[in-house]
Amino acid sequence: MTEQDYFTRARVVIHYDHIAVDPARNPAIKAAATLSPAQLGWMIAQYTFLTKAIVGILSTAKENLSCWPEAATELERNIAEELGDGHPDREHFTMFKRGLEDELGIAVSAAVRWPVTETFLGALTRAMSDHRPFVVAGAVYSIEATAVEELKIVRTLIGEYARLSGNLVVRPDGLIHKFLESHICGFEPQHEMGLRQVVGGRLRAENDGRHFLAGCKMVMRAMDNWWAGLATAP
Repeated sequence: MTEQDYFTRARVVIHYDHIAVDPARNPAIKAAATLSPAQLGWMIAQYTFLTKAIVGILSTAKENLSCWPEAATELERNIAEELGDGHPDREHFTMFKRGLEDELGIAVSAAVRWPVTETFLGALTRAMSDHRPFVVAGAVYSIEATAVEELKIVRTLIGEYARLSGNLVVRPDGLIHKFLESHICGFEPQHEMGLRQVVGGRLRAENDGRHFLAGCKMVMRAMDNWWAGLATAP
């Protein structure tokens, strides 16, 4: 198989073999019409724990890909962007949290990680800690390759929350809109492309390809389980 074949197979794993980022099959989207605003707010608050944890998850991947200087450099760039490129007030998690609290009244600061979220984040950390570099590469690639569709799902849930809550709106000049659109249209496509270039430059041996796809599957199984758990909002 060629480099292109492995990435084609990864896309099949992500978009067809698993349901997490398919809006027609995502459990939270399917459940949204039956949930109350409080339940939707809880679900959105749980999602922010991934936003908060992503720097640590990427840092673990970077450490375990230190044998690939170009991969470590790419992940370092991604981490710096998440942290606001040296501007703490532009840190992505902080921006999203403030927007949800100030614009929609979702109490992110008071949220507690639900066991299903704890399990999901633990699974991501374990995947990034694997001793096989191509497993780590497949795992971190899956996170970046699913980000745009995942954020579109979150955007849908936020819109449903605002609609059900009455007069709330996501302002086009607000932090929620800025966070979502900057990631969907800018950061995440660039991150996927950057990782694809550095991983693809080394993806040659059949065994490496199997490990790469195994890392993809590890993340996608965890993601499917997480969204299924979130759909049963208390």
